[in-house]
Amino acid sequence: LGAQRPAEDALLGVLPARRLTREDLAVRADRWDTRMTLPAVEGLLKDPLAVTGALSSWSDRMKDASSPAGLAELAIGLLDAQPVAESSEAAKAMLTEWESPLNGPPSGLSEEAHSAIGLILSAVAAAGPLLEKAVSSLSPEERERALAVMRGLVLNEDHGRVASGDFDLMARFDHSSLLSAALQVMASVDEALPALRNASSQAAGLPRTRLRLPIGDVLLSGGGEDDYSEQDLAGAVLLVDFGGKSRYLGPAGAAGEGEVRVVIDLSPEVRVESSSGAASGVFGIGLLYLPQEGGAKTLRAGDVSLGAGLFGTGGLFLAGDGSSLESGRFTQGAGAFGLGILDSLGQGSTFFLRLAGQGFGSTRGAGLLRHRGDGAVLDGGRTEPDPREPLAALSLSQGVGYGPRAFAAGGVGLALVEGDGCRLQASYMAQGMGYWHSFGGLSVVGNGARIQGRRYVQGAGVHTALGGMRLNGNGNSMTAWGVGPGFGWDYGVG
Repeated sequence: LGAQRPAEDALLGVLPARRLTREDLAVRADRWDTRMTLPAVEGLLKDPLAVTGALSSWSDRMKDASSPAGLAELAIGLLDAQPVAESSEAAKAMLTEWESPLNGPPSGLSEEAHSAIGLILSAVAAAGPLLEKAVSSLSPEERERALAVMRGLVLNEDHGRVASGDFDLMARFDHSSLLSAALQVMASVDEALPALRNASSQAAGLPRTRLRLPIGDVLLSGGGEDDYSEQDLAGAVLLVDFGGKSRYLGPAGAAGEGEVRVVIDLSPEVRVESSSGAASGVFGIGLLYLPQEGGAKTLRAGDVSLGAGLFGTGGLFLAGDGSSLESGRFTQGAGAFGLGILDSLGQGSTFFLRLAGQGFGSTRGAGLLRHRGDGAVLDGGRTEPDPREPLAALSLSQGVGYGPRAFAAGGVGLALVEGDGCRLQASYMAQGMGYWHSFGGLSVVGNGARIQGRRYVQGAGVHTALGGMRLNGNGNSMTAWGVGPGFGWDYGVG
C-alpha cells in the first residue's frame, strides 16, 4: 500500500475514475466472522490504507515509552481491556503491616528503600483481588482445559481435538481484571525503582533477610555474590537484590495460578538458569527486572518464559552490554489471553528462541519486544520443521499476530529493534506477519541492518489479517523467498 503519504494520495486519486471510494478497499471481514476480535484490528481491516499510520504510531509509542508500565499501557489499549479499580483497602492494610514496628527497616536498609518496598507490596496487595477475579472467571476444570488447548496451539504440540466450545469458555476469561492488576504492580515498581537504586550502596552490607508477610515472603540481599535456588524463590512475592553478582538456579519471576512474583536485581552481572519458565505468568503475574548496566545478563529458560503471559502477564526488563538470551517456545515477549513483554537495552545482545516469541500475540493477547542497542542478533526460530517444504521452519516471531483460524481471532505482536548493525533471522511466518484477524508489526530503526526471512514474512497479512514492516536507515538489506515483503494473501493486508 506504500509507506509514504504520496503513494496513498496517488491511489486515492484514481478511485473516482473507477467509481470507487476508499471504503471499497476494505476487507469484508464480516464475511468471515469469528470470536474475540479486537477493535483495533477490525478497524484496520475496514480501512487498509490506515495500516502504515497505525504501525508508525504504535512503534513510536514503543520507542517513546519511558517505563515498562508505558509499554503495558499501549498493549492493554490494543487489547481493548477495560480498567478495573483495585482494592484500596487491601493496599492500606498491607502498608500498615509493612510499616509496623515489627517490620521496621532491617539494619543496612534506608528508610527510603523501606518505603519503596512498601509501595510495591501495597500494589501487590491491591492487585490480589483483581487477579483472583480473573482466575476465578473460569472454574478449575475450565482453566485446566483452556490451558491445555492454548499451550498446544502456541507450542505447536498435539493438543487433541479442539472443539468450538473450548473457545466459548475461554471467552469468559476476565482479561481486563488481569491486566489492570498487572499494570498496578508494574507502575509501583516504576515508581519505587529510583529509590531502590539510590539505596544500593548503603545496602551493600545487608545480609540476606527473609520477611514473612500475609501476602507472601519478602527476600532482601545486599551487595555480595548470591545464588538463589528454586527453594529460595518459592513463596517470595518480592525479591530485591541490591547489587554484586547474582545467579538464579530456578524460575526467577515466574508466577503460577493466583500468584504475583516480582524480582528486582540491581547486580550488573546476573545469570538465570531455569529449565522451565522465568519472568512469566500462567494465570498469574511474573515480573523480572535486571536494570543495572555495566555487566552482561545471561538467561537460559524453557517454554513460556522471558516475558510470557498465558492467561497471565510476564515481563522481562533488562539492561547491559553483551547480554544473551536463549529459550524455548512462547517466549521473549509472547502473550495469549494476557500480556508478555521483553524490553532490552545494551550493545551486542543476542536472542535465540525455538518458536513463537520476540513479539508474538495470539487470541486476546499481546506480545511486545523492544530492543535498543547496536549489534544485536535475533534468531527468531529456525528449528521447528514446517511441512510445506524441506528447508522450511516455523518461526512465528519478530512481530507476529496469530489466530487459530476458524476458531477465534488472534492478537497483536509488535517488535521494535533500534540500533546499527542488527541482524534478524527467521523462516516461515515472521517479521511483521498477521494471521487470521490479527496484527503483526516489525520496526527496525538503524543503519546496516540485515533481515532474512523465508515465506509469509516482512509485512505479510494472511487470511483476513494485517502485517506491516518498517525499515528506517541507510545500508540495510532484506531477503525473503516469497509471500513478502508487503504481501496480502487471501483477504489479508500487507
